[in-house]
Order: sequence, then structure tokens, then C-alpha cells
Amino acid sequence: MNKIIDRLIASNFAELQGLQITGTIPVKQELLNEALTDVLTNGLPASGSAAPAAGKPAIDVNDLLKLVTKAEITAHEGEIRLEFEIRR
Repeated sequence: MNKIIDRLIASNFAELQGLQITGTIPVKQELLNEALTDVLTNGLPASGSAAPAAGKPAIDVNDLLKLVTKAEITAHEGEIRLEFEIRR
């Protein structure tokens, strides 16, 4: 499976032409606070600077963001929701 994922990433997901993903990711306030604390304490890694873990595909967040066609953040009752759409 890793070989397939690596190939898809290397080709900028060219084999998935026409792909559309729409989803919602609920993020609890505690997780968001932890993530913000980490970023404020340690900063963000430079693009491409972090080595992938053994057996894990290298995903460049900047390449992934190019596929995002819609993103909306809402907050309600202690939960942040990221609603997004990805198209290829």
C-alpha cells in the first residue's frame, strides 16, 4: 500500500483526475489549544524539512493545499469544525 501512496504523491495525484472529497473534521477545543501551544512554542517546520517516519510516505503540506478548493472553519459549543473540499 505504501508504494501506491508514494506513487500517487510523486505524481501529484495525477491518477486521481476528477477526484472530489468533501468532508468535515471536528476538532475539540483541547486539541486545538495543544496544537496552537506547540506551534507557538516550537514554530512550524520548514516545508520539506521534516524527514518522514520509516515506512511513511513523504507528504508536502504545500502540495496538498494546492488541491483544496474550499475550506471553512466554524466554532460551536467548544468544538472547531473544518469543512473542506479537495478536487483533483
